[in-house]
Formats: sequence, structure tokens, C-alpha cells
Amino acid sequence: MSEYKSKPDERGTRRPDGAAAAIIELDRELMKLLARRSVLLSRMREGKEQATGPAAIRAEKSVRIAWEAEAVNFSKDPLFSRQLFNLLQEIKVLRREEAQNAPVFNLNPPRRPISGTLAGPTDGFQARLRLILAACLGQDLELKNVLLTAELLEAVKICSRAGAACTYNGRGTGNVEVRAGKPLELGGRTFFVGDDFFVLCLIMFLALAKPGVLRFNGGSRLKFSDLRVLRGFLPLLGARFYHIVPHSLGLPAGLECSGEIPDEVTPPAELPVEAVCALLAAPVFWQRPFRADLALLPGKTRDAALANVLALYTETGAEFQIKGSLFDYSPGPLVLPRNPVLPLDPVLSAFILAFPAFAGGSITVLGKWPAQTPEAAMAEGLLKFAGLGLECEEGGIVAQAADNSTCLPLTLSDLNAEFGPLFLAICARRLILSDDPSFTKDAALFPRTEDATALAGDFFFRLGLDFQPGLAGKDGEKAEKAVSETEETRFWELRKRITPDRKGGENLTRDSGRRAGSAAWTCPDACWGMAFALAAFTRPGLVLANPGAVTEKNPVFWSIYNSLPDPRIHVPAWEEPREKIGDPNPRRRFKAD
Repeated sequence: MSEYKSKPDERGTRRPDGAAAAIIELDRELMKLLARRSVLLSRMREGKEQATGPAAIRAEKSVRIAWEAEAVNFSKDPLFSRQLFNLLQEIKVLRREEAQNAPVFNLNPPRRPISGTLAGPTDGFQARLRLILAACLGQDLELKNVLLTAELLEAVKICSRAGAACTYNGRGTGNVEVRAGKPLELGGRTFFVGDDFFVLCLIMFLALAKPGVLRFNGGSRLKFSDLRVLRGFLPLLGARFYHIVPHSLGLPAGLECSGEIPDEVTPPAELPVEAVCALLAAPVFWQRPFRADLALLPGKTRDAALANVLALYTETGAEFQIKGSLFDYSPGPLVLPRNPVLPLDPVLSAFILAFPAFAGGSITVLGKWPAQTPEAAMAEGLLKFAGLGLECEEGGIVAQAADNSTCLPLTLSDLNAEFGPLFLAICARRLILSDDPSFTKDAALFPRTEDATALAGDFFFRLGLDFQPGLAGKDGEKAEKAVSETEETRFWELRKRITPDRKGGENLTRDSGRRAGSAAWTCPDACWGMAFALAAFTRPGLVLANPGAVTEKNPVFWSIYNSLPDPRIHVPAWEEPREKIGDPNPRRRFKAD
């Protein structure tokens, strides 16, 4: 184990020895065993994602039973043992050549003022809601110039498997069409919902109108999710929700519907906002009187759900009333708009509108800004905190660098989780550009959760910042010393080489990205990936290992990012070679390593 001594790790400290070194060596052996297990599992499943043949299903069941028998002596927490087994079943090991050839993107955007106008990203939630309702009602629908996200395409497949005539065309952005037909019969079908919790809830609640049995399967996130809140709530609506895998809390699951929906229901306080939205939208398909008493829900959940659903009710001409915490629906004839104008997605739009805060200039995002929604208010507060001036117009919203940063009226715990990474990117820029290394004005507040603190620390470390959380009252933790003279920071200063670019500015060379801590970062989701791309304006040369995570949520983000400082997506990427997209400068905005 002496090989670990005197060798600096990526943070500039000495490699561990003793017990820590022994654990590192043991982890290596565990990874080899996990790789071998993954290969054997794939053989047992005959190379498929899930076991489908009778023999493979019996073999996998025997493996699970044996695991549970041995796990009694392994952990006192049976829930942990089951979750660990599910994680092992999901592991897929890349071959060595696949891992070595995996694309790694070096984020190196031009630091020149931005000037451009482009169509903004439409709200994927509203698109999926209208798509599924139109398919279930058997009505015509055409969604034009929408983001063809992984979630929306999965919803199109779900409707098609259920018997609806659904089609889409385009790449990145495009059109989705539903042709009129018979209303769908949801009973007796099996639906794969991916990791979309909203679509899972919406199909469940829509199916309650008639007696029947449904089955659901999904991606790894929903397999490992705790869905007990649905299991406890659905009996109030005349249905039984059960897990197919013994002792599981997530998918796969089944739903038995009696068709007897009560006239009134009170959702529990812990019901997620996606489930509340689905519950309020379902009566449009039920076509029966329904009252939901939202008194137990937190104000934030109630307001977000109503804001997302009321636009649908208004457009269809449905009769509804809101009195205090009561939401009443009265059945009547209604028709979904054939060509609805979808609002902008406030989260995805915020990341695009934030470009001038990092590079200067201004940008205009065309579309219907949902000014009355809580998410839009959060986005506006963050962008003003970043030093931008905003101007909402009838056909879009303009963001311009104004150098008039305001104090953020919210803490991170008040923001939606999707806005957290953008908040951190803004704070990191202000801390890096500050002359005072102990700068704490408007410092970021972090929630008291281990995962959130670890993610924030890793994100800051990649930017050359030392995250030292300290107490900031009961609301969270504060980065009191975000810029520090650690060995890693000094190493970064020694390694960076600054060269003038063609416009007379400064730009870091490719080698400068090879600093301590600059190994390719794997972002947890799309919002973290987009925040990392914005942070590259402040620290050019950041390396992102999984740009596809961003594409799943916003398929056109990299096209916009790669065309800066003149952002544009009016020429679809599939009609013009990638080399011709962007400005004439041959230097790529992000490079494959």
C-alpha cells in the first residue's frame, strides 16, 4: 500500500494510506466483481434490458430470493438491502474501448457580447399534458415547433401503443400531431413511462374513470422511487395501487380501478406537485362532477399546480370554480384547441436568458412568457440577481446586461431544485470576479442535505473554488470562503496560460484546462450540465463528460451554445452540417477530447 504515499491527488493533497488506502484497493476489487456480475446478468437475460423469457424470469427471481435470504445477515435495514439489489441489477459496464472512446466536451465559449433573437424552448409539461389528453379524448391536436425532448417522445410512444394516431417529425424541435379517433381505452394495457413521474400519475388518474387493470414499468429513477404516497392516496379514488416486485416501493407496479370515483377528495400534504397537476387535469376526461379540497397541500405546491392546469381549463372552456382551497369541476362539452400556443419553459428559458450575464450583450427569446407562474417569478428573480435587465414583451422576453445586480429575495431552499444549479453558477461568477477573496455578499445559501452540499462542493471545486460550508442560521449553509489560497488554487494559477484571441480579449488555451480538478465532470442532470456550460464563460476549458444529459431535456441547447455570440436555431441541425452552424470563427465552442 506504500504506493499511495507522497503522491498528490487531484485536489493537491497527499494520497491516503492506512485504512483509507486499503478501502481504495478494496473498491477496485468490488468494481471488478460488479463488472463480472453485469456480464453474467446480461447472459441470463439473453442480452436484453430485462428478462422476458420464462427461464430468464425464473432465474432472476431465484437470484433475488437468494439475495434477500443472505441480506438478513448483511444489514438491519431491509429497505437498504432491496435498494442495493435494484442498483446492482441496473449496472451496465462499458467495454474498455467504449469507455476510452466516450466523447468528452471541452467547454470553451467565446467571451464576446451576445446579440441575437431566437425562438424559446416551449413548456414540455404543457405539451405532454395536451398530447395525452387529446389522445385519450380522441381529438385533433397539432403542436408546432416544440422541443422534442426524451420525455415528449416517450409520451408519443405511450399514446401510440394505446391505440392513438400520433406522429412527430423533426429533430431537436419539430411538430407533434394527434389525429381524431375513438377515445382510448386505457384498461388492460401495460405502459412504459420512462422516468416521467407526471405522465405516470396522469395516465393513472385518467384510467380511474372505468373499471380495469393496468401495469406500469419505467426507468431506473422510478424503479428506485418511493411511491408509497400513491399507494396510500389512490384507494381514496376507488383504486388499488400495488408493487409487482415483492418488497419494492417503485415500479413495476399495477393499478386496479373500480370506476367508482368519489365526488370529493382531499389530497394529502405529501402528494408531489406533478401528481396534483394530474389529479386536477383528469376530470376533463372523466366528465363527471369533481371537487378537490387542496387545504392540506403546502401553498407552494397548490399554487404551482393551479397555475399549470388553469390555462388548460380556460382554453377548453371547461366550467370550474376556485373558492378558497376548493377546486370544483362541472362536466360539459369541451374541445381542446387544435393548435394551442404553448408558453415558454421558464426553467430552460432562464438558462438561455442568462447568457448575457456571463458574456455581456443582450438576447431576445421569442414566445409566450408565463409571467403568472411561480417558476417565472423565480427565473426573473435569479436573472436580476445575475445583473440583467429584463423586459417582457407580448411576443417574448429580452435580457440585457445592465450591471445592476440586485439581492436575491429567495434562498436556495425556496427555489425549485431545477433553478439551484443556475443560482450556483451565478454566485460562482460573482465570487471569482470579486477582488476580495473572502467575498460573501449575497453568498449562496444551501439546504441542509448531504447530497446538495456534496454537489455544490463538487461544482465549485471544478471552477477552482474552495467550498467551505458554514452555518447561516436555520435555513441552510453558507459558502463563507468561496475563494481561498489552497494548494489546488495556486496550482491552477501556475498552470493557466492566457493568450489574446482574435477580438483582443483573453482566452485560455486547451492545455490550461488540464489543471487539478479539471477532469471530465459528469453532471447529475440537464440543469447542472447547462449551469456548467455557463460557468465555462468564467472558467474556460471546463470538461463535461455527458453532454447528452442536457440534450435529453433541451435538444437545441448545444446548437445555441455553439453558435454564440450570435445564438440561432432557425436552421435545424439535421438540415445543415454541424461544421456550418455558428459564426465563421473555426474555433469550436466545445471540443471532443
